Amino acid sequence: MSIGDIHHRESRVERTIQKLKTCEHISDHNRELLLDFIQAQDLSLDRTCRYLYSLYQITEIVDFELNDPDKKDLVELVRKIHQDELRDDASKYQN
Repeated sequence: MSIGDIHHRESRVERTIQKLKTCEHISDHNRELLLDFIQAQDLSLDRTCRYLYSLYQITEIVDFELNDPDKKDLVELVRKIHQDELRDDASKYQN
């Protein structure tokens, strides 16, 4: 943690990456895609935290490969987001 990091962003990023690596509800393929995506970006810690948090929640509930979704998969994901099912489903897997 840097001296000016009152929100503990570095440790939040590390914890979320660790959760992503160990979550049994995320396929190995999607896990690798997300880790590669985050590592390839030149982002601030704030933006990295936000991306990791959002992507982690989404990938916990999807059952398709992120790099090859079909229209039906995306429509179902958007429906879950609009009906706030994303939060409900993701909370089942929280430690």
